[in-house]
This record gives sequence, structure tokens and C-alpha cells, in this order.
Amino acid sequence: MRDLLLGHSTDLTSLPWVGHHTRNWEPEPIRFIASRLIAKTLDASDAYEERTRNPAKRARLVQPFLPPS
Repeated sequence: MRDLLLGHSTDLTSLPWVGHHTRNWEPEPIRFIASRLIAKTLDASDAYEERTRNPAKRARLVQPFLPPS
């Protein structure tokens, strides 16, 4: 702390986390909302397929976001 206050450049003041600035807004809310939408879409697809015995076309909307099977 002393070196930072005095403006000295030392091994400790050059560490990557000294003076590091993080982003103002993290993308976590977007990931949470997306995961909830995907889960709800898959739940609705399952209900549709069970009710009608036909494949649900809406399941294809989330296919790119699912892990490979």
C-alpha cells in the first residue's frame, strides 16, 4: 500500500490484480434469463409431444444451445 501511495514501481505493485478494473456490468443476468427460457421451451415441447404424440417444432429453436447428444 505504501508503494502505491508513493508511486513506487515494485514487484508487488506490478501484480495483475493491483489497480485492476472490472467491467461495470456482468452478463450473468442474460445467461440466467436465457437458461430459463430454454428450460421453459423444452418443458413446453415435452408437454406438447406427450399430448399430441407429434414432435414439437419449438424444440428446434433451442437445439443450438444444447450439448451434443
